[in-house]
Amino acid sequence: MRAPLADENLRRSLLLFDNNGLGFFAKQYVGHVLIAVIVFVFLEGIRRGRRTRREAAAAAQAASA
Repeated sequence: MRAPLADENLRRSLLLFDNNGLGFFAKQYVGHVLIAVIVFVFLEGIRRGRRTRREAAAAAQAASA
């Protein structure tokens, strides 16, 4: 039921930004927020990976001692 509404709004936004789908992100602050969120998610993944490796190394060292 909502698909026709979404299609209509997509057509409107594409007309507004001259058929450039990324125009909304390039011209609004939303793009900056989206980039910041992607960077923070990526950094959080790196941080958790390092912590997991550090904990695994500590567990292996404790098991061998």
